[in-house]
Amino acid sequence: MAAVFAYLFSRDLLGTAAPLVKAMPVAVLAGLVYLAPSRPGKTSAALGLLIAAMADFLIESSFIGGLVTFLVAHLFYISAFSQVERAWRWGRLLPVAAWAALALPVLVSHAGPMAIPVLIYGIVIFVMMWRAAAAFSSWGANAGTLGLIGALLFGASDTILAWSRFVSPLPASGYLIMGTYWAAQLLIALSFMKRL
Repeated sequence: MAAVFAYLFSRDLLGTAAPLVKAMPVAVLAGLVYLAPSRPGKTSAALGLLIAAMADFLIESSFIGGLVTFLVAHLFYISAFSQVERAWRWGRLLPVAAWAALALPVLVSHAGPMAIPVLIYGIVIFVMMWRAAAAFSSWGANAGTLGLIGALLFGASDTILAWSRFVSPLPASGYLIMGTYWAAQLLIALSFMKRL
């Protein structure tokens, strides 16, 4: 959280370097995952993190460009979690689908010309959350728990972002969005660096 405060307080001082600074933590995580011992989904997760870092940079100048790039990152996360657990585990889709059913109609109805991109992105991130839930086996300090919590935090971050942008501004939304986002990426990265 200290990193979030430091970045948000110094963003104006960083000027044109701010997007690059914003992208660096996730880019470093991509490298660490890539260098970690081999395990199912590791390469896809590293690529997802690298693409997400690119999205961090791009979204500062183009929201739709960043959105599309994040969508591609989520496709790699879906691939990574699906390599960990190939079974569908449809029952684990139900709570994610309930979240989507509550959030997406409101967000899409307020998104105006962005309605279709928001809907497509929303479906993809909720699929990512479902595949993380499918890869979960039991609570504890293990890869499945880290990945699931990371995916849920990513969903929370994007829900807060979309709500603040399209529905109604939320107090301290910048801190909530960045805090949950960086925590999400860290936990997803750790889940593919951990052998448990």
